[in-house]
Amino acid sequence: MCESKPYDGAKPMYLVDDIDNRDILKVIIINTCNSLLIKKENKSKFIKGSD
Repeated sequence: MCESKPYDGAKPMYLVDDIDNRDILKVIIINTCNSLLIKKENKSKFIKGSD
């Protein structure tokens, strides 16, 4: 999977060429959700530790 920028100044994003491939989309969605959960856990630990 390659990264590209949709416009100048944008953060790099994954370029998904084959949106009909269910297996690739499944991997992308699962990895995205897992990444968001990790970020959320780290943020909540920071907030709890600041009390």
